[in-house]
Amino acid sequence: MANHLLIGIGGTGGKIIRAFRKTIYQEFRQTKPDNAHIGYLYIDSSDELMGLEDPTWKILGKSVQLGENSKVRIKGQNLRPVLDSVDQYPGIQPWIGDRAIWNDVLEA
Repeated sequence: MANHLLIGIGGTGGKIIRAFRKTIYQEFRQTKPDNAHIGYLYIDSSDELMGLEDPTWKILGKSVQLGENSKVRIKGQNLRPVLDSVDQYPGIQPWIGDRAIWNDVLEA
């Protein structure tokens, strides 16, 4: 479990996570430094920055792209399917918490 969670929402959020991960890699030559426990959650309705082979996530010949378990693709602004199948997102499942709390958000 991470001590820190960096959340990126939308294209700008994805670019911030990408820049942060590149900086971490430049400093430590690894994406998960031993002295920092960082988790990531990137939520977007566009696939633009989510591709595993997206070259913009590379630094010093290494990809720092997030794993699929840290990304949530939202299509059509509909959170219900994501929350209904949150077990398919093991990287974010602990951050969702009690599913019942989200009912107010989904009904709005």
